Amino acid sequence: MICALYKEVIFPVVHTNSYRKSEVYIRGATHSVVDPAHIYQEMKFFIVDLSNKNFSSPIEKAAFAHAQLVKIHPFYDGNGRTSRLIMNLSLLNDDYPMLNIKKEMRSEYFFALNQYGENKDLNPFIKFMETAMFHQIDEFLNKYRLQ
Repeated sequence: MICALYKEVIFPVVHTNSYRKSEVYIRGATHSVVDPAHIYQEMKFFIVDLSNKNFSSPIEKAAFAHAQLVKIHPFYDGNGRTSRLIMNLSLLNDDYPMLNIKKEMRSEYFFALNQYGENKDLNPFIKFMETAMFHQIDEFLNKYRLQ
């Protein structure tokens, strides 16, 4: 499903049926991504974890889906967009609203993702998502509040 979303939504013109075959680096990140020789295996583990882990909340599950997919970095390009799409599909599947990560949140977003990449610590990214979700809901309610 992840490859299908990548091909149809992210890069519909470039029809690739495989994961990347060479090293890539995430600009601004201090951690490295999965070696190309291990991507297939890591993606299998990722799907099993996503299906079988007991997550404390839908936000934790969506945060894990996003952060782990970025850490694996299975494609040459579009990994961030693909992982945000998977994150939002996970949230919608659990009856949560989609999360819009605004430009002014980028530094916090990248910092929290980097914490997961470096230390496997998902808590900063969960906290980032919770805070962003609360702000987004508050903005919505303030905009459409009956007067």
